[in-house]
This record gives sequence, C-alpha cells and structure tokens, in this order.
Amino acid sequence: MMTEPKLTLTFTANDLPSGHSTTQVLNDYDLVRDSFEFKRSRLNGLKSSSDTVNLQIRKGCVSVEDIIATEGNIQAVLADGETTLFTGYISTSYSWGVTDHGEQALNVTLESQGTRLFNKPFIETGKHFFDCTASAAVEAIITPLGLAMRSGDASNLPQNVKKTVEAGETCRELLDA
Repeated sequence: MMTEPKLTLTFTANDLPSGHSTTQVLNDYDLVRDSFEFKRSRLNGLKSSSDTVNLQIRKGCVSVEDIIATEGNIQAVLADGETTLFTGYISTSYSWGVTDHGEQALNVTLESQGTRLFNKPFIETGKHFFDCTASAAVEAIITPLGLAMRSGDASNLPQNVKKTVEAGETCRELLDA
C-alpha cells in the first residue's frame, strides 16, 4: 500500500482554460488510496503488451475537469513519496465510478509509454520488406520507439519472418499479426 501517493500530470496540448497549469500534482486528498491496481505485462512472442495502472480520482479534484476536456496527451508520473512507481500517459478511456466509501470518482488507466508508441505507424510512406528472424523483426519495430525487449523468450525468436509492410500499419498491428 502506498503511504504518500502523488500523481503528476503534464498536459501536452494548449487547450486548457486560462489560468490552468500544464503541470498539475494530485496528492492523497485527490487520489482514492485503495484504488491502485498495477498490471505488469511483457512481450509474449510477437504479441505486444503494456504495463498499466488503474486508479480513481475523486470528483472534487480540480484536475478532473482538465482531464476530461483536453484533446491532447496527458503524461503521468505516479510516485509514492519520492519513489517513482510508474511513468506513462492517461488513457483516453475513462469512466465515472463509485469508491468503496460511496464517493463519486473518475476511473482512469495509466498506460505505459509503449502502449502509446506501439500505435504509431512503423513507416509513414512506401513499403518495407522483412526477411529476417522474428527477433530481428521485433528489434527493428521497437528500437525506433525507444523500447527494448524485457522477456528472455522474446529476444530469442529464431523463426524466419517474410512480410511486406505497407505505410500506415502500426507497430502494434505488426507485432500482433
């Protein structure tokens, strides 16, 4: 259980109301202490995955309005005191819920940087042809995103991959194929 939860939000778009800071810090008063649910994942073969944290933000928190209203990405850093536990983005999917104590709260998911990056196109224009091992293909897809394989099994995939990739296919689509 966290003793000093702190969530730092950085709004990347310039669409906040006048006077609202692009960096906002939520603390124990704003966050529902018993709502934190960490889910750790790894690459499974070529299937992409991501780490997430589900949590609740009390309805009275002033940042709730900005989270709902912004069109841009919201970077999120979750810490317990001075120890960083998770860095990523707030998912664009959120919902209203009720806490265990009967308060209304916004249910949000923090998703890892990889989740956002996997949704980017592998190439913008043209075609790319893979004729290599699966390990080399995965490395080629994730390295430009600034990511690395964590699973020992994923780094030793000797199967051959022969695939033509069209512009616009996302990194996630390639890994999930």
